[in-house]
Amino acid sequence: KLFNIYIKKTEADAIEDLAVVKSNFSYLAFLFNILWFLQHKMWKEAFALALVDILLIIIGQKGLFGSLDILALELGLLLIVGLNAGYWYEQYLIKRNYQFVGNVFGKNKDEAKLRFNSNCFKGEDQDQAQGEKFCPSIINLKQRKNPSQYFTT
Repeated sequence: KLFNIYIKKTEADAIEDLAVVKSNFSYLAFLFNILWFLQHKMWKEAFALALVDILLIIIGQKGLFGSLDILALELGLLLIVGLNAGYWYEQYLIKRNYQFVGNVFGKNKDEAKLRFNSNCFKGEDQDQAQGEKFCPSIINLKQRKNPSQYFTT
């Protein structure tokens, strides 16, 4: 699985927090949509989704649409949430001063975080001597001057 890595740095340029976001369909956001947003402290999104759900319930009780129409609208909304939850969470992180670092592969979020930590900080002194930091375990989107530095022997 492919995960996006975001870091938040302190004023002293130390890493304060590391966020790992899965870059495909979120089954948890699909099944537990409002709770998923609340767990990620995305209060506005949870509130907006709750309002839409309440609106659909009111429309269903008023008889403006049939029950199958309401069910189709609700399922469509859940699919949209499941497809876009990761993107919305990434936008939330960017607003909170997180920086996108790159992508890493892993079986789950914990393995992706461990792979990022173990490979990114290994040989940190050599990278700081060069004035740049490069993590060979991730797909780093920042272009380097010498492409041969991407390959290790």
